[in-house]
Amino acid sequence: MSIVINFKICDNVPDCNGIRHCPFGAFYFDESEQTIKIDNEKCNNCGRCVKSCFVGAIRLAKTKEQEQQIQEEIKDDPRTVNDLFVDRYGWAPISTIFSIKEDELEKAILRSTKIAVLEVYNESSIECLVKSIPVKELFDKDVVYRKMPVDANFMQKHNITTLPTLLFWKEGKIVSKIEGFFDNYQKDELKNLITQILKDI
Repeated sequence: MSIVINFKICDNVPDCNGIRHCPFGAFYFDESEQTIKIDNEKCNNCGRCVKSCFVGAIRLAKTKEQEQQIQEEIKDDPRTVNDLFVDRYGWAPISTIFSIKEDELEKAILRSTKIAVLEVYNESSIECLVKSIPVKELFDKDVVYRKMPVDANFMQKHNITTLPTLLFWKEGKIVSKIEGFFDNYQKDELKNLITQILKDI
């Protein structure tokens, strides 16, 4: 068995989750070569590194044939690391451009003269970047979009049962919402829901 990394979509940094979660020291960052490396002799194939990788860049091959198949899949993968580092629905903020805290809600959303959409989430509701949808594909420049982590009190106050949730605000009031995660396979469904809500309000 061996670990294979798809460096096309790996940010290749010393604080890699795979390194953090490997209990055997098989995963490490080579300072001289500035890259993540794996000592497969130390690896016991527990799979913790695979589960810890947010973008699915780490794979476990159980046989030589499977390793070859994974290498072929990586070779054919059209994505690059830049495809992952964009702000996405269903993921914690990558940049601070859309991120707000609850004490910034009034200024960012409630006072907005435009339709505002607030994505609320908590850490357990966040889905993998590979599956989530780039924000620019969901909202145009006429919509104010922000993301905010919330607690149980906020959810109860606004009658939210599932995270992440998109809250649609007009003139400081919630006028509609979409609850739950949508992945790329459901992108058209989500876009249609958003389009209809924006049309109705």
